[in-house]
Amino acid sequence: MDVETMLELTREVSSKMERLAELKAKAKAEGRDLSRREAAEVAKIKEDARELRERLPKFDPRAAQPGASTSREEGAGDTLTPEQRVSDWLRERSDYRSAGGFGRDDREQLSVGKMIRGAITGNWRDAEAEQRALSENVLANGGYALAPELSARVIDRVHNNMAVMKLGATTVPMTTQQMYLARLAGGANVSWKSEGAAITESSPTFERVTLTAKTLPCLVRISAELFEDASPEAMDTIERELALALSLELDRACLRGSGVDPEPTGIRNAAGVTVTSLGTNGASPTWDNVIDVVSSVRASNIEPDGIVWASRTQQTFDKQKDLQNRYLEPPTSLAEIPRVSSNQIPTNLTVGTSTDCSEAFIGRWSDCLVGIRTDLRFQVRVLDERFIDNLQYGLLVYLRADTALAHPAAFNVVTGVRP
Repeated sequence: MDVETMLELTREVSSKMERLAELKAKAKAEGRDLSRREAAEVAKIKEDARELRERLPKFDPRAAQPGASTSREEGAGDTLTPEQRVSDWLRERSDYRSAGGFGRDDREQLSVGKMIRGAITGNWRDAEAEQRALSENVLANGGYALAPELSARVIDRVHNNMAVMKLGATTVPMTTQQMYLARLAGGANVSWKSEGAAITESSPTFERVTLTAKTLPCLVRISAELFEDASPEAMDTIERELALALSLELDRACLRGSGVDPEPTGIRNAAGVTVTSLGTNGASPTWDNVIDVVSSVRASNIEPDGIVWASRTQQTFDKQKDLQNRYLEPPTSLAEIPRVSSNQIPTNLTVGTSTDCSEAFIGRWSDCLVGIRTDLRFQVRVLDERFIDNLQYGLLVYLRADTALAHPAAFNVVTGVRP
């Protein structure tokens, strides 16, 4: 069952439960039993609600959370934990067909750098496997779409370089330009009952999370001499650098994306996320500040499992000492929460009269969803007017991705963090 149908059914059930509660509350307020007409309506509501629920017998509410699928089609809506690789997910799909007829060991040896060198120079020496993998992926405008094996390889490298992924963000492989997931907006309510009294019915409510692939390009210029003389190791360096450039910007978008097209909406600007200020003009953070923010997340019955802050903020805490000049340890309640530094969090934000402020992100990171299209593309522009004067190749690589939150209340952003 698709997400839209599931959401519509749950909305219908919720509407009927609201009407049921309204009828009972009216009779109770007037100190009477239900009238014959009201009793008939209540019976009809219960029967309709039962039939609606029976249309969702296989739906597991856990499927609305990271780590499961809301679609019955294999591979559609799957989410991956940090330990899972996109390349492994791709190989497990029944509709996947390896370009070039490669076995698993062969796929592991493919090099994006060799493929780029061959595509640019026409020299496929020592890159015959990459040539086969690329043969079916020539684009009409002269560029190339990476073969699935190579695309997944680069995406995994992007994945591994991201701070949010290190803390457990959930990867959502996007097989289409737009993907819908469901998240639990409100759980079922329960209450005690007296003997003989009617049971108060309730149903969980769901809402839709939309991931829409947005384009993140990376344009680099590389000299013709480098490609002609480069060793296999140099080609691997090119692949790593491209993946690093893409991962840093995607990491920043996950944390601080503005949400103004074409940029995704990051945690800092997502609706429903708590923002805690350290003061009108900011302040130097203390462990007490961190305790308060972590406690605010726990107050929502959510256990935070990671903190991301600027490397400067990490330095501030590392240098804190007691009166005996001994370095301070984190409080016991925070000691087990991982802390990751990211230079994608700026340290020159303006808060009040201060222009040296930063931010810190605390939350349950599995609720940070990072959707990535599973086809990575690159285009080569050889000695065109833009680069001919310097005898350079223009290499344009882009991936398409988006980010969303499965549960905004799982995050708290601290602003006004000063040195």
